[in-house]
Amino acid sequence: MKITLIIFLLCFLVKVYAQPIVNDTVSDFTVIDVHGKTHNLFTYLDSNKFVCVDFFGITCQQCIELVPVFNNAYNNFGCNKGDLIFLAINSMNSDGEVLAFEQQQGGIYPAVSGIDGGGQTVYQDWQIQYYPQLILIKPDK
Repeated sequence: MKITLIIFLLCFLVKVYAQPIVNDTVSDFTVIDVHGKTHNLFTYLDSNKFVCVDFFGITCQQCIELVPVFNNAYNNFGCNKGDLIFLAINSMNSDGEVLAFEQQQGGIYPAVSGIDGGGQTVYQDWQIQYYPQLILIKPDK
């Protein structure tokens, strides 16, 4: 409950408004971040972890402004070693472009490219129309 409230406040403070997912449950995905690590949504959820997904674009000003806020939350909640997993997913760029964005903006949480990492498929499956968009997923999916 505390995690949910903090993520809600985080979204409110940075003026990011996410469109709710229409389905009662989310669909699974497996993606590979720009550093080669594989992430499977249901594996995290089945381990009783919450997952916060940041759908982002590399040229989006609001996405750029969100990086230090997301970094802070990522650090404060254990750098994906606790009960909350952070994952950023891009839709239209390559690993190289997302890695350059990560380095330029100082992103420290896992970021997935749309082209090489599988992010484009997640955008399509989840019908993500715009970014930035933050979605918090409870362990019950």
